[in-house]
Amino acid sequence: MQKELMLASVQSQEKESERIAQKLHDEVNALLAAAKMQIAFLPQILADKQASEKAITETKNLLEISLNQIRTISHTLSPAFLMDLGLEKSLQNFLDNLPLKTHFVYQVQQNLSQEKTLALYRMVLELCQNTIKYAQASNLYIEIIEQGNMLHLLYKDDGIGIEKSQMEKKKGLGLRNIETRVKIFEGDWQYLTLPKGFGLYISIVIP
Repeated sequence: MQKELMLASVQSQEKESERIAQKLHDEVNALLAAAKMQIAFLPQILADKQASEKAITETKNLLEISLNQIRTISHTLSPAFLMDLGLEKSLQNFLDNLPLKTHFVYQVQQNLSQEKTLALYRMVLELCQNTIKYAQASNLYIEIIEQGNMLHLLYKDDGIGIEKSQMEKKKGLGLRNIETRVKIFEGDWQYLTLPKGFGLYISIVIP
């Protein structure tokens, strides 16, 4: 079982690397290419004040979106700041930059190992990215609380939701990565079934 989990972890990392490379190529590269084209046309339109101001504004917007994309990817790849700031502040910084209203509760007194800190951080990021991409949500609710010797991660959004049976069928790489991390720590996770249209609720418990 341990060998299977380790193999699944390695395979997940390879798939994640491919996904990030594709994301850089399809999204960041396209944005930067568009910004480059805007700059290339500037000499031709500098005499037209209105057109040049519009081009400059659009270029700035493209670069700002690119920076946000790169920041998100870098947080996913190598959150070096995580050990310095701690899990609570690192997650709060990430959540503050999301295009959603977030409600975050963190009540953990004990010091977590580096492995568990990183695992929890990556799980929250993956869930948030799924919400932003698919859920059409406006609000996000996250709790990480300590109860006895167990850590509870409770995650909820107010998006369109998905039935448990459909979640199993459509489970992508991100959710499989989360399951692998939970199993490595001998934890448990479950979708708490809600009527369709009432959001998503996920409970993760690890020792």
